[in-house]
Amino acid sequence: MCILVTGFEHCAWEAQQSLASVFRSLNETNGQKISIVICGGEKLVDLADGRDLSYLNHAEAKEWPDMDMDEVNQIHQKCFPNHLLSTSTALEILQASNGHLWLLEQYMAFRHQYPNDDLSLIHDQLAQSSYVCRIFMPFLKDQKKHDMICQLLQKDVIGPANFRYTKPLIKKLYWNNLLIRASNYTKLMWRPFFQKAGLEFFWLYI
Repeated sequence: MCILVTGFEHCAWEAQQSLASVFRSLNETNGQKISIVICGGEKLVDLADGRDLSYLNHAEAKEWPDMDMDEVNQIHQKCFPNHLLSTSTALEILQASNGHLWLLEQYMAFRHQYPNDDLSLIHDQLAQSSYVCRIFMPFLKDQKKHDMICQLLQKDVIGPANFRYTKPLIKKLYWNNLLIRASNYTKLMWRPFFQKAGLEFFWLYI
């Protein structure tokens, strides 16, 4: 039996303690029969890194699986319910987007409108979108952060991959889904689109 928990990190502190106590009791009495999976993001990792909730300190950390073809087809069916998506096109979109949801939806819409054009033709439009500007614009306000991200954008490999990043900038980029764990989850790297878009963005504002 698997118990799936979401939103744990958004609970009040007292509720987190109470739930942790319940989970610990379930593990102790039914550990062989029950698996408890707590899903979350940056705040959940911060809780696990702290010392106040010992239950989370002993939890095994796992990353949500990469997007696959089934999910691409489900998203396409939701966006374009009256149109079929070929296996080759689904694979093309998945590879081009690198599994990033916003990119995937943009490429999907482009492919729906222009079925025979190369996906690279939309790069400039997406790189200059408000979505990308919202990501990189704040770095123009702080020279130190600006210099740091420009240095990171020059690197293909940011560093070794794990679940916990102590450097605030890398942590922010990771949880904003701009970085991926590549090479069998051993290396932390840029999502190719955002690396290129970031370099173009800062070159524009030099």
